[in-house]
Amino acid sequence: MVEATHAVAKGIGEMQQAWMTLMQGQLQAAMVMVTGLGQCRNPADLMELQRRTVTETVEAGIHAALYMVESATALTQAGMTPAYRTVRANARRLAKQHG
Repeated sequence: MVEATHAVAKGIGEMQQAWMTLMQGQLQAAMVMVTGLGQCRNPADLMELQRRTVTETVEAGIHAALYMVESATALTQAGMTPAYRTVRANARRLAKQHG
């Protein structure tokens, strides 16, 4: 149980890092938009800025979401591996005792 708890605690830190990656990407995209507004001289510039902002926002979200999924998978595996190993060892031990 202690080993699983330690692994899960480490995994939660990785999940927090994934969340911060998501927030940072969205913040950076927002900063591009805000700083770019002052440079727009005509409607075409504004449309290009919007296109670039949406593209960067979506790409950052996709990358961060993949990172979060990978972190969640690693978290689940980290928590289950020690328990699975113990259950298998107990099953082998009990099989020898009763079989």
